[in-house]
Amino acid sequence: RRCPSPEPASIWDEEESEAAPESQWDAEVKQETRRLMAPTCQEEFSETSLGYPKWPEEMKDPQYFRNELMKMRNDPRKNPNHGRSMEDQEFWNEAARLPWAKVLLRKEQFWTHRRNVWLQQYGKVL
Repeated sequence: RRCPSPEPASIWDEEESEAAPESQWDAEVKQETRRLMAPTCQEEFSETSLGYPKWPEEMKDPQYFRNELMKMRNDPRKNPNHGRSMEDQEFWNEAARLPWAKVLLRKEQFWTHRRNVWLQQYGKVL
């Protein structure tokens, strides 16, 4: 399923040359490339159809992140990284402990596993 959106600009859109008209095969390849490069409805589609880990319901509300970011900005108890340098390793350890970071890391791990399966399949095809 694709998100309803205008057709994205394609890297394949070049000025037409008058010397060589586009073949039917080239037109189909260009159309398929545009379709594949179009953004998908990532979250809903990936969670339901592809088995990606789901976001908790409270995190789907945009107000949740507004409140969390406001607390992190103002309350040092909520944000242990307040005043800490990004060069410090503990900064990144604390960032990874945030609830939404855990969900993102699970999604990334799931995607990496899927990619490795694709690469194994590709290796067998070759």
